[in-house]
Amino acid sequence: MPRFVRLAVCALATAALLCVALSGCSWRKKPVQPGPGPGPGPTPRPVASDSEERITIAAYFADSATAALAPVERTVRSDPEAGARDALQALIEGPMPDEGLSGVMPDGAAPEEVAVSGDVARVRMNAAFYDNFPRGGAFGNLCVYAIVNTLTNIPGIDEVAIEAPGGGRLLGELDISRPLKRNDDLVAAK
Repeated sequence: MPRFVRLAVCALATAALLCVALSGCSWRKKPVQPGPGPGPGPTPRPVASDSEERITIAAYFADSATAALAPVERTVRSDPEAGARDALQALIEGPMPDEGLSGVMPDGAAPEEVAVSGDVARVRMNAAFYDNFPRGGAFGNLCVYAIVNTLTNIPGIDEVAIEAPGGGRLLGELDISRPLKRNDDLVAAK
């Protein structure tokens, strides 16, 4: 078989696999609170509030141009557990259209349980998250590390344990049998 035919077949196969991997994911842009757009992750800082202290953190969404995560500012409650819930909700709602990014959470995703013990946030998502999670490929890694990198921006959270139904050890290609630390290698360069 001629080389150009082999290359064309490989390119088509790769495109088909990418389409299959992304079909269960929420790459569409969803509106949330306005933010300044992609840039370096902000330093957490208190924000004035009527009832609870709030902080600004970096939440991570997909930059389809670089196939990496890009940070945008979001405001969450300063309490680690409440802040983790707020941050997960921001990830589910997705980026603002003017931020030029794409959502990373599977369709129908919602947290069922969020708890913080020591410096570890434990997260259990609903069945839709696991049912629609991309099996294999880079997008699954972006989804998991959008959660991990966002939650570890909250003071008091250094690792994130994602609990799979039935005590599963894998989420896509990732071993989630132990808490995960942030992975800045998946964040787009400035």
